[in-house]
Amino acid sequence: MNEYLSIGLEFTVGLLLLLGIYRFMGNKEFSQITPVDMIFVVVLAEMVVSISLSNEYHLVHLIFAMLVWTVLIYIIKTISKKSKTARTISQGEPKTIIKNGKVIDAVMEEEQMSKEELDTLLRNVGVWDIEKVEIGILEISGKINCKRKGGT
Repeated sequence: MNEYLSIGLEFTVGLLLLLGIYRFMGNKEFSQITPVDMIFVVVLAEMVVSISLSNEYHLVHLIFAMLVWTVLIYIIKTISKKSKTARTISQGEPKTIIKNGKVIDAVMEEEQMSKEELDTLLRNVGVWDIEKVEIGILEISGKINCKRKGGT
């Protein structure tokens, strides 16, 4: 029974630490999560589970591992804010996916996006005909922004 209490305590502390660290890192809505944010959350969650279920590690190890991981991610995010190159590597960059009503196939292939996925993104911003798009930008969030021909 004591082992179950220990696991429960470690999971509870781990969850509270995850929530606290996530808020400290200033993360946005899930639709705006960057690849670094996603890796951060997945690895932290895995740490909580692994350390909580391990007989070799204890609560102190969990807290230490989470703090080290948080510091590393904080350093990466700080460098990314100050360096365009680092930001591009860690987050990606917007890409022109439609130009003058024509889909740029190389970008579609690079982003591993199907025609149906592109059509769905366009419909979400009120575009039903690709040929009426002057320029379409695929944002790093995965959303698309469009300028229609004729400025509308």
